[in-house]
Amino acid sequence: MIKPDKNIAFIFARGGSKGLIRKNIKKFNGKPLIAWTIELALKTKIFEEVIVSTDNQEIAEISMQYGARVPFIRPDDLASDTANEWFAWKHAVQNLDYNEDYNFVCLPCVCPLRNEEDVIKSIEAYMNKTADLVFTISQSDRSPYVNMVEIDKDQVKLSKPINSNKIYRRQDSPKVYNIVPSVYVTSPKYILENESLWSGRISYHEVPHARSIDIDSELDFEFARMLSHQE
Repeated sequence: MIKPDKNIAFIFARGGSKGLIRKNIKKFNGKPLIAWTIELALKTKIFEEVIVSTDNQEIAEISMQYGARVPFIRPDDLASDTANEWFAWKHAVQNLDYNEDYNFVCLPCVCPLRNEEDVIKSIEAYMNKTADLVFTISQSDRSPYVNMVEIDKDQVKLSKPINSNKIYRRQDSPKVYNIVPSVYVTSPKYILENESLWSGRISYHEVPHARSIDIDSELDFEFARMLSHQE
């Protein structure tokens, strides 16, 4: 049973996106991109609050218009192109006036095709208590065993060759998955006590490929809009 007083949604949205300018507030099907994530989080009715962490006043104002709370402004050094978002997570936990007994649920707004089931199933996977952190994945249509290569001194080599039994078809290779930045679930304690997402036991919730689009460019943006109209 998921209790609202045990879950807080966090959306991290900096203002300096370079791949797609003003990405987080760019109009997606008539509303700012971030609005879709805020509204989805509120629609689930499982969050005590929806918190937005941003360095940008315009993003903050739009977020509040759609029902999120912006209790602090993120420092510039945690919102640069090179900043590790893990430390923005630490900043959010440290600056939120709550005890540590809640589920920290990060919902990046770059995955607007995510649905309620993706959020709820990810939290349930975390609540099984078999992992320190759960995130979403989807099966990849590319494989480092078959059709992904690295270039070493002008030589092209498979990223992950298998020496004993050569694999010629992707279907015969071990399954590999893409990380989907759609839902992350962990605890404030894990964030505060570690320096990396990968410090502990990591588990997953698998989402369909059609809901795994991660908007990082204009092409991603248009592809996501096209898929959203097909639902």
